[in-house]
Amino acid sequence: VLGVEKTTSNIKANTHIAIDGDEGKVYVSPDSHTIEEKAEKIEHINEAKAVFIRELDLPAVTTDGHEIKIASNIELPDEVKLMQKYNSQGIGLFRTELLYMAGKEFPQEDLQTMIYSKVIRQCRGEQVIIRTFDIGGDKFSDSFEHHLEPNPFLGWRAIRIGIDYPHLLNTLIIAILLSVAVGPCSIMFPMVSSITDIQFAKSIVDQAITELQNENAVFDPNVPVGIMIEVPAAAIIADRIAPYVDFMSIGTNDLIQYTMAADRGNEKVAKWYRTYHPAHLELIKRTIDAGHLHGIWVGMCGGMASKLLAIPFLIGLGIDELSVNPSQIPLVKAIVRRVSFTDARTIAEKSMLLPTHEQVEDYLRHEAERLLPETALNFI
Repeated sequence: VLGVEKTTSNIKANTHIAIDGDEGKVYVSPDSHTIEEKAEKIEHINEAKAVFIRELDLPAVTTDGHEIKIASNIELPDEVKLMQKYNSQGIGLFRTELLYMAGKEFPQEDLQTMIYSKVIRQCRGEQVIIRTFDIGGDKFSDSFEHHLEPNPFLGWRAIRIGIDYPHLLNTLIIAILLSVAVGPCSIMFPMVSSITDIQFAKSIVDQAITELQNENAVFDPNVPVGIMIEVPAAAIIADRIAPYVDFMSIGTNDLIQYTMAADRGNEKVAKWYRTYHPAHLELIKRTIDAGHLHGIWVGMCGGMASKLLAIPFLIGLGIDELSVNPSQIPLVKAIVRRVSFTDARTIAEKSMLLPTHEQVEDYLRHEAERLLPETALNFI
């Protein structure tokens, strides 16, 4: 629960509180009825989790046989054990920026190669997608002499830093290419807004490949290259972008804030940050359709991928992969296994016709209550 102002001044020490993260509410000195209600909710959630854990070895396939890949978002090598515990189908997003934020100097090629190789080796042939550093916005490294920006989310970040400092990107790409010697891996570039960005990024990959070939290094030059769709401009021209890449992954956290002009870290504009706004849904559909038109797969690694109301809608649009925090995998798989692709397509088609965020959300909730068992509804 975030954005609760004056909490420490309004709530005295030793006061009992109840926190409900699903509702986004804090109950101060809850009465016996509220305590009983929350305790019952916890019990239901734990019962449902037990059911979902028992189903972990079953594939994420709809009731009529349509399969969705369920992968993990991670940022530390040690999290591979957690994703394996939850039977993840590889890594849909490995965040590299923590390496750049951890010290006062940029991580050297050898360190990066060691870390990426360790992660790839532990995944034992499963998909591993490594995202190039997404520094900027609310994440900055001491290694950069950065300047304050009026709106850092719309400023100098991610691929834009790589364009200005290509040697940093080159080092990262070389480390990834060398890591491919131990298993399959893909490269993903964030914050892409144009074909020009993609051409630059791929030129760095080509340069790194040439350097390694000249050194007779052991590596696989045929590494898939993809991008994140998180800038509306990229989603709008996804049909023109798709031929330049091997896959696209939708980052809804940024895509929503840029589409709605609502900083996701600013509680004062939180009511304008709308997951189910028709414009946002249109950009998602446009991206998925464009990818499939050009024969590439489209995933989602943003927060929407784990919103249980959204999952039937995303299945209906034809999403190929959902990448979420490892602990959310049992719930996501449970939803996939409890809907049909036929119903999901109908849900997606009807949702796309609704004019407001509120109407879409109400409709998706209604369909979830109709299609999903009580165990799943405890999480909605």
